[in-house]
Amino acid sequence: MNTNKQDRRILPVILIVILALALSMLPGSLAAADDDAVSDEVVVKVAPGHTVAGINATYGSTTLRPLLGSRAIYLLRLAPASDPDQVLEAMEADRRLVYAEPNLISDVFEANPHKSYSLSTPLWLGTEPQPYDYQYAASMLELSAAHRISSGAGTVVALLDSGVQSAHPQLRTRIAAGGYDFVEDDANPADVGNGFDDDADGAVDEAVGHGTHVAGIVRLVAPAAKIMPLRVLDSDGRGNAFLAAEAFLHAAEQGADVINASFGVSNESELMEDVVEDVTEDHGVVVVGAAGNAGSTVKQYPAAGEDVLAVGSVGPTGTRSVFTNHGPWVPVFAPGEEIVSTFPANGYAAWSGTSMAAPFVAGQAALLRGLDSRLTPEQMSARIVTTAKPLVGGLTGAAVIDIPASLNASDPEEDDNDGDADD
Repeated sequence: MNTNKQDRRILPVILIVILALALSMLPGSLAAADDDAVSDEVVVKVAPGHTVAGINATYGSTTLRPLLGSRAIYLLRLAPASDPDQVLEAMEADRRLVYAEPNLISDVFEANPHKSYSLSTPLWLGTEPQPYDYQYAASMLELSAAHRISSGAGTVVALLDSGVQSAHPQLRTRIAAGGYDFVEDDANPADVGNGFDDDADGAVDEAVGHGTHVAGIVRLVAPAAKIMPLRVLDSDGRGNAFLAAEAFLHAAEQGADVINASFGVSNESELMEDVVEDVTEDHGVVVVGAAGNAGSTVKQYPAAGEDVLAVGSVGPTGTRSVFTNHGPWVPVFAPGEEIVSTFPANGYAAWSGTSMAAPFVAGQAALLRGLDSRLTPEQMSARIVTTAKPLVGGLTGAAVIDIPASLNASDPEEDDNDGDADD
């Protein structure tokens, strides 16, 4: 009898725990705010005819700052005594707002054990460039043949990441104007640590070198392209959606042709959709995103967004990496295992992850834009996807990029126009 009573007392507790876990997995839920969002911040888009002052008056919130430009999008801080879940629920029903959402936390997949199937760390290889120049990815993607067609001259690739060591021997002549540190709010987006465990995960500055490594991959693929470093992640690999949104718009307004986002947020974001649509449709920028390292079909954003080209990882044989996310939302794959690239200070390291795969595609887009500046983001993405080779070992619809084939391809519209001219 005592055992049955004890079971009856425990059962409600178990049900509460299960319910809490279920709520934490709901898209857009603030139930996991401590882990997935900045706890006292929300992002709102104010409907025409209304003001953010009116919103703040209703909810006791304060405006931290508006998003760049006149977009009526604001980052708000909630009142100290407010319940974030309750406030957000009320804001979502408020007709004065187009949308309201938590300020989602973004992470580098390779530096976050919660988002990685098998967490990898960079392997320092010294300061000699030979491993970088002669690695499997370069031969697998036939970069020498691609560079006879295009080197990416005249293009700019913006990197939303942890910053870049701009003085690295491989990068110092390839840094574009317009770089910015959105974390520290200054014009020096350096890839350096602060010596603290800011995210309390037991590791210090675990993301240092991530942005420099990504930059070196773009440099390998598109040697004549310029790189615009935009620091949106701290030295532990953490940032937030509002910082990323600011960087997306800044990149487009500063003349970027391609944006690489080797980070992710766990939930779909209307803010991200807003800014990505802006940079692609209004500025003609190609956006490339890393699919994530959870080894699952769970979507990561911005990669899974409608206007973003999501990239998964393969190894030297062209088979899908065990850690890569995949699914219909990931149309292309690129080398992402033990990729050798630039690393602070003035050296090279091998690192694995979809963060390493994505910049191969960003570099490919730069080669395409360098070859023909008239190509739209849709045309470039279509070329990258339709010319890719079938992935070894299955996954219907998934393919490994073929850079020379994409450069030699023509668009259906070009063929139609040529045919009309001949008639």
